[in-house]
Amino acid sequence: MSKKGNLVLVAEDDAAISEALQEALEGEGYQVLAARTGLEALRFLESGHRPQLILLDVMMPEMTGYEFLTNFRLRDDWKEIPVALLSADGRLDQAASSHQVKYFLKKPLDITDLFDLVECFCDPAKRHYGEQFPAPDARLL
Repeated sequence: MSKKGNLVLVAEDDAAISEALQEALEGEGYQVLAARTGLEALRFLESGHRPQLILLDVMMPEMTGYEFLTNFRLRDDWKEIPVALLSADGRLDQAASSHQVKYFLKKPLDITDLFDLVECFCDPAKRHYGEQFPAPDARLL
């Protein structure tokens, strides 16, 4: 089941989590770019990659997810790329709201919620840009 052209950028510094996300998403037919820092994620975007979704860890070396967001929002040509925060922080909903991020998934990630979120942005047949995101543990703020 190829979903060619449906690129997901995973910015996650934990190698085990990053590899698990990449394996799971590629197993569903998505293309995945993996960045270990927010700075590396920005470099992917600057080089012309345009993912349908960015899965962004909050706590990363060199540049945190929040610092990434600050830099990301400086570019008008990136405004349409949705971002979902990933974190084990119990206050992730508040952090997402304060950083004007509509989507987030709490770690440990539920694979069904992950696939539901990615499908909202990447599956051409179901693409509705998260307007009715169905995953029960993710929050639409």
